[in-house]
Amino acid sequence: TKIGLYGGVTVHRIRATRDLPYHGVKAGTVGGWVESLLLGNGSPRIGEHAWIDGDAQVVNQGQVGDYAVVDGSALVSGWAQVGDRARVGDYAVVCGRALVGDYVQVGNYAVVGDYVQVGNYAVVGDYAQIDGYAKVGGDAKVGGWAQVGDYAQVDGYAQIDGYTRVGDYAKVGDYAVV
Repeated sequence: TKIGLYGGVTVHRIRATRDLPYHGVKAGTVGGWVESLLLGNGSPRIGEHAWIDGDAQVVNQGQVGDYAVVDGSALVSGWAQVGDRARVGDYAVVCGRALVGDYVQVGNYAVVGDYVQVGNYAVVGDYAQIDGYAKVGGDAKVGGWAQVGDYAQVDGYAQIDGYTRVGDYAKVGDYAVV
């Protein structure tokens, strides 16, 4: 038990109660941290085959879907939802009411918050920040200090990189490189 990163909540270290072959985890393996071990109102929801590893934390009403992994020193908080087979890792933060869909990867100090939706096979990393009501989908990649916010949409095979800001109601798609 320790005091967590998010708002001073108490978090508890988890331990696998059975093998999780998808993640290469054996029964008894010590994992990451969750706010409560009792699944009641206000507690995180963790999928049957999900895994939280390292110093990662899932707090408040965060949800981690089946086969998803939260690892490194990542944080999932608020009412954020991490979909099936998604990965949130490194020092990434998924918070607010963000929805990180199936097969999405969020890592390397990225922040996904507010009412954002990140879906399909999108990758968000390298200090990127996605906020507001933005949507990132398809096979899009957002990284390198880029910001996507307001009601912007990034999809297809678009790549947003560098110190770029995509906002308002902008739409970036297909094979665009910004």
